[in-house]
Amino acid sequence: MKKILLVSACILIQGCISVSVSPVVSGTILNELGEPLDANVTITNMQLQKSQSVSTDKEGNYSFGKMRIWIFPIFSAILLRSEVAAEAEGYMPESNIIDSRNPATANFNLVAE
Repeated sequence: MKKILLVSACILIQGCISVSVSPVVSGTILNELGEPLDANVTITNMQLQKSQSVSTDKEGNYSFGKMRIWIFPIFSAILLRSEVAAEAEGYMPESNIIDSRNPATANFNLVAE
């Protein structure tokens, strides 16, 4: 029985591939005066609800590499939508939807609360 389970697990793993579930995304977070903000930016794959977060640098810039997961190849085509959300203390949060695997830019101009 253990051998059958081991062989089954090996077959399943071989049937999986590592795919990107989000594009490379970069951008800049500014306030309404065009000044850079210290903000947190999160990218979330909308189908899987898998996310990553980064903070902006002193110029308000951020960048995400591709988020990768292991998945069966037949499901890889449906994993294209990602939400990019920016938030900073004292400012209203903002988000954009990215529908591509190609590199994308998502800039935000946050408005004070």
